Amino acid sequence: MPTINVTVPLTPSYNSAYNHLVVIESESINLSIDLKEGTHTYTSSYQTVGTLKYFAVPRLEAAIRFTYTYNSSEDVLEVYGNDFVAADKSTCLLTKPAKSNQICYQHTYKNDLAPCGKNPNWNYSLQYTPGLPSLLTNTIRSANEKIIAAAKSVCKIVRIHTPPPQLDTIEDTHKWMNMHSEDGAFLGVYDPEKEYPEGTLMTNHIESTWGGVVFFNKNEHIANVIGSTPDPKLPGSKPWIELWERQFGLEDECTSHNWASGNAFPCNDHDKKNSRWSCYFRASSETYA
Repeated sequence: MPTINVTVPLTPSYNSAYNHLVVIESESINLSIDLKEGTHTYTSSYQTVGTLKYFAVPRLEAAIRFTYTYNSSEDVLEVYGNDFVAADKSTCLLTKPAKSNQICYQHTYKNDLAPCGKNPNWNYSLQYTPGLPSLLTNTIRSANEKIIAAAKSVCKIVRIHTPPPQLDTIEDTHKWMNMHSEDGAFLGVYDPEKEYPEGTLMTNHIESTWGGVVFFNKNEHIANVIGSTPDPKLPGSKPWIELWERQFGLEDECTSHNWASGNAFPCNDHDKKNSRWSCYFRASSETYA
């Protein structure tokens, strides 16, 4: 069973100034995350990190929660990047008064507006602790980055769930998110708030296929198929490879589909225009996919 061993920041230094209601020490924590088959949530032990002046037990405790999915047969680890918004999956910092169940959940993503829910006592989103939410957000983001960095040295492939790439232009939007009726009539750009009639077709909705950023060990191979499968394509273009190039740059090496020799060669315009070819990306150290 592979294990991620890493030391990460737990809390920042903080003093609420107003009557010293909340005082937090800058602390780190040692994590040892055993990667088990399937989807799991690891929660570290709670550690005392500060004081809460008017609480019955005036100690503040903190822990880190980290969710992952591990495929042991392929040695693939799936984790969640800092900007991926999912309250039940994104890495978060847990804080609570000692001997209390009033837990605040500060996630890695920005605009985590109500981390303390309806806690009657421990709630740092109030006026008495100015600046604390952003400090805690920055700390858990740093911790998550260190966990992911450590995972890359443990697992063969690390997939980081991220928000899909933004569509930069109206042309992109029309190319990737058009809605059409069964007879081909244009119904406009996809609107998640709108109900479409049965049989409505969507053109290449990117969120249906975006999986995030993938890091590979050196010399791992992945494939970007151009023309050798029935992937949907727009007339006169190769939308998948165009999107790749726009976001991540040009591919490194090419080879023909199932080419017996297995040799690769530098890609060129002729190869990319020839529908018989497939492009393979060979990672030199880390690569995106």
